[in-house]
Amino acid sequence: EGYAIHEALTVESAGGDLGGESAARGMELVAGSPNPVDFGQVLINERCIRQVSFVNSGNINFDFAWDCGSNPRVSVKPESATVAKGERLVCEIAYAPTAAETLDNYRVTCGIINGRKYNLHLNGVGHKPRLSFSFYSYNFGASLVHQPGMSPRSVTLTCTNEDDKEFAIDCLFESTPFLTLSSAPTTLAPGASCDMTVTFKPREAQAYRAVLPFQINGLYTVNIPVTGEGVPLRLELANPAQTVVNFGSLRGGQQVTRDCKLVNRSKLAVEVSLEPKIGRAHV
Repeated sequence: EGYAIHEALTVESAGGDLGGESAARGMELVAGSPNPVDFGQVLINERCIRQVSFVNSGNINFDFAWDCGSNPRVSVKPESATVAKGERLVCEIAYAPTAAETLDNYRVTCGIINGRKYNLHLNGVGHKPRLSFSFYSYNFGASLVHQPGMSPRSVTLTCTNEDDKEFAIDCLFESTPFLTLSSAPTTLAPGASCDMTVTFKPREAQAYRAVLPFQINGLYTVNIPVTGEGVPLRLELANPAQTVVNFGSLRGGQQVTRDCKLVNRSKLAVEVSLEPKIGRAHV
């Protein structure tokens, strides 16, 4: 008994699906000819899918099998299956770039067992989000160990969206006693920018390091390391015995001067302010 396989393969149009009326907007594949499939721009670590619909309008079942080549970032699910007579089955072709790259007419083949062969030429771009930061690492250098009343050191970190898409930004950094970050934006529209303040307050005389991770669309992470060093404040009298200065007994109108030398033994310059302490004189 002779028989014929009657299959029809349709690939969804970009941005569509194969449900309901959307199937009509798909492109029917032609056996033996290159059939272009465009994934467009796909963010790094994102997974973009195009669906291929198999329709069996014949009187017998048919089997198919995919050959995806050697690119591990291209996959098809299921790779092989049986389409029963009068039935419809959908396969998913996925592209999941892990770095900035270009998919240029990459060949994927679907063969109908004992039947025709369909060649798909895949195109797409692994897209790195065009978000720029004013710096990608920062070193506060040596800073005095923070004490009450001291002004902490800070720097402004600016994030700018230079892409044509809006991005969701999730800062995964949790403030620590020595480093804080002002609120990061949750979304950033194309062309928009946001300023964040990074504040460094070392608590001990030691080296510090932290990482500010910014996750883009839940897929791509930018890590910004921040370093610094805490140094102790050592402002001392050259002569420790001068902790108390005795001016002796003076007559009215007399003036006596005593010299006290201060020595800065810190690694950094220290700003000193001498102010008289308000008190009552004893007669």
